[in-house]
Amino acid sequence: MFECIKRIFGRPAHDCLSSANKPKVLEIILKFTKLYDGIDLNNDEILRTYFDDFVRLDFLQFGQRANLEQSTLDTIIEGYNATPPNFACPSEEIINKCILAVDAQLLIDA
Repeated sequence: MFECIKRIFGRPAHDCLSSANKPKVLEIILKFTKLYDGIDLNNDEILRTYFDDFVRLDFLQFGQRANLEQSTLDTIIEGYNATPPNFACPSEEIINKCILAVDAQLLIDA
């Protein structure tokens, strides 16, 4: 989730999602992630019930990434857990808390 948010926050202008509307970025990422709550993303048979096709890419290069601060990880997990099911919006408080945590992590990473 962090990597997706980070990449979108790095786009100053984009037709869909960009850093120009950080609350919308967090809302969409949290809602989309919650939509697939409990799904085994490593199980191709299950994935095919949700998607026509999929591709696995190692574009995140986790081995090259510095560890996330525990507070960043905790806040993103809190945001995920506080997001209601059925593509409902998380609270404004949760969204803003996640934005602050991601922005702080991005400053640390810089």
